[in-house]
Amino acid sequence: MDLVPTNLLDKEHVLNNCAYLSPLLAKDPSKSIHIRIKNKIIKTSFIKGVEKNNIAMSKNLREFVGVDMVNPVRVEPYQPKAEE
Repeated sequence: MDLVPTNLLDKEHVLNNCAYLSPLLAKDPSKSIHIRIKNKIIKTSFIKGVEKNNIAMSKNLREFVGVDMVNPVRVEPYQPKAEE
């Protein structure tokens, strides 16, 4: 899905070093998931206040991933390969 990056809602979330999605997108909003953006794996949690079409990220995380707050980014679920 394509989401538009936005600022974090609360500065305390910066310390967690993860991205945030709307709980409306979650099967279980109490759990964290991992997503892939531009071949980078990002830990993601769900918090109220994030719009369904946004992904909230700190400035440092946006710079690390290489996204801005204007253009939508492709967000894909990340599933690690099963060990054999």
